[in-house]
Amino acid sequence: MSHDFAKLYYLPFTIPARVVIDQTFATRDLVYGMHRAQRYWVLLLSQASTRLLAGTGETLEEVEDKNFPMQMTGPGGTTALPFDSDSSYLDDRHRRFFQQVDSAFTEYAQDEALPLIVGGVVRQVSFFQEVSQHTSAIAGTISSNFDKVTPSELSPQTWEIVQTVRQEQQAGALQALDDAISAQLVVSTIEEAWQMAQEGRGKLLLVEKNYHVPAILTENGKFELVEAVGGTEVMDDAVDEIIEAVLAMGGDIAIVDDGALADHRHIALTLRY
Repeated sequence: MSHDFAKLYYLPFTIPARVVIDQTFATRDLVYGMHRAQRYWVLLLSQASTRLLAGTGETLEEVEDKNFPMQMTGPGGTTALPFDSDSSYLDDRHRRFFQQVDSAFTEYAQDEALPLIVGGVVRQVSFFQEVSQHTSAIAGTISSNFDKVTPSELSPQTWEIVQTVRQEQQAGALQALDDAISAQLVVSTIEEAWQMAQEGRGKLLLVEKNYHVPAILTENGKFELVEAVGGTEVMDDAVDEIIEAVLAMGGDIAIVDDGALADHRHIALTLRY
């Protein structure tokens, strides 16, 4: 909060209690929520009640709004099937319903490309995959009837898929780092990362998830690490400031496991040029 602005955010993980007095907001824990704790969608298909859940790490929260849960209306849903209908008629009704589901989901998926986990009986998942515009986002599927499942009961199944997604993302980021090293377009000290981020040259910032260091800017604008936090002149976490600078300039962030950047002093920044 400041004199002019205050906002409360609920995060799906515990953060250390601290008070920071500084010239900018301490947003590291929000960045953690946005980048360090993998976010994703879970779509549970059912003609009785198709549900959408938002995932952050191991926490699932059900979306309950004008779109979801969504029920199939008409024949085969809220009303009985015509007496002379066959299985192909019901299959077509399901496909049309899941097209509606897919169209409604677009409203949530359009702002940011997040992994999607799709659950339901095998036949309904197959129908959804036939008609969906979001098949490229599907990270995995789970098979069962999930009409009555609670988010906490569902979490172990979805988290197993999410961990695989995180491993793939980390592998991709580390490969991008290797490519940048070959092209001599990378810096691997926090001082250099700070400078390149301020100049807008940062393309992809890789940071180990528990790397934190305080720093100051000297009177002549030089970036220097310090031993202790405290005081408005000290950046309590310089890594947070670098993350913000890279994001502000349109760069990307990859949070990797501790030790993954041991050869790069826990942080590396690939460059645009």
